[in-house]
Amino acid sequence: MTNREQLSRAVSRLEQERALLLEGIGRMSQPQLDFKPSRPAWSVGEVVHHVALAEKLWQGYVRELLDKGDPQRGARREISLQEIPFSSAAIPDALLRSPLVLGPLSFMVNFVPGPLQSTLFAVPLIKMQAGPKMQPTHGLPSSTLLELVGRVRQTTLKLLAPAAQWDLSRFRIVHPLVGDRDIYGILELIASHDQRHRLQIKSIQENPDFPH
Repeated sequence: MTNREQLSRAVSRLEQERALLLEGIGRMSQPQLDFKPSRPAWSVGEVVHHVALAEKLWQGYVRELLDKGDPQRGARREISLQEIPFSSAAIPDALLRSPLVLGPLSFMVNFVPGPLQSTLFAVPLIKMQAGPKMQPTHGLPSSTLLELVGRVRQTTLKLLAPAAQWDLSRFRIVHPLVGDRDIYGILELIASHDQRHRLQIKSIQENPDFPH
């Protein structure tokens, strides 16, 4: 498979998961978008906004790798503990970020095959909490949400286009919670993140108090 074909396959998965996530969002009423199953829970609108914020964060890593590297040498970026934009709802943040916990966890993650990492990331078995950079705004209308999500995605695709023939496996981040990922792997994570939150939206809509 050529570099262009590999990128095309990754982008196709991105677009497929995004289309599934956004299906029906434009037809939702504002009460439906704003409904929260519980006080601390997110609404459908907040989930969609969070997805855009999260892609923008991962997009920043891709941009940094492409800016600092070249097709022959690639680039590598290590993500520090302080940069992790989310935490566990079950584990106190100070404990999760402790080298005593995160060190062994990071070591273990790097031995898990990439496809399995993506599957675990897509299925919400462990409830995570978004950090400040990925906290969504409540009450945004569907037009604004769709515009935000669309603009972020177009920026991602525009960023990747000039590097379509590059070997993007040479451009890597080392992340404490998702392991050693090349750009194809980062795109896989973005798609898996969409899948995770598509399941969350489905759960919100199935709540007996969801407006109809």
